[in-house]
Amino acid sequence: MPFAPSMRQDVVFCGHLPALKDELTAEENLAALVALAGAPVEPAHVRHALATVAPRPAGEPPARVLSQGQRRRLGLARLTVMRRWLWLLDEPATALDADGIALLTRLITDHLERGGFAVAATHQALALPTARVRTLALS
Repeated sequence: MPFAPSMRQDVVFCGHLPALKDELTAEENLAALVALAGAPVEPAHVRHALATVAPRPAGEPPARVLSQGQRRRLGLARLTVMRRWLWLLDEPATALDADGIALLTRLITDHLERGGFAVAATHQALALPTARVRTLALS
């Protein structure tokens, strides 16, 4: 069965676009994304995930005022909240600065070290541990 409920329990997908609601704050967006995926939403975990990926903007602004890099980091925060063994990442480095790419690399590396898997479609090389990486270059 395509993308059966049992499979959804093991997979998290971060698409090219972060799928945010512009009128919601970062915390509200992350909580909603996690809830929609059927994972438990613990406010403390949401706040910790946001603190992990970036300092929180002052005043809890709506997502519409976040930069593309901040929006991407918010999408990455979902990876730290949802404990899924397979990450499917579509252009995860898009709009990230050097610090954001370092964060992304660290998140993936930590996930791999915990026994997880990540499949990333990217035009940008990531400094991941070579012993754990298989590259497929399409021409």
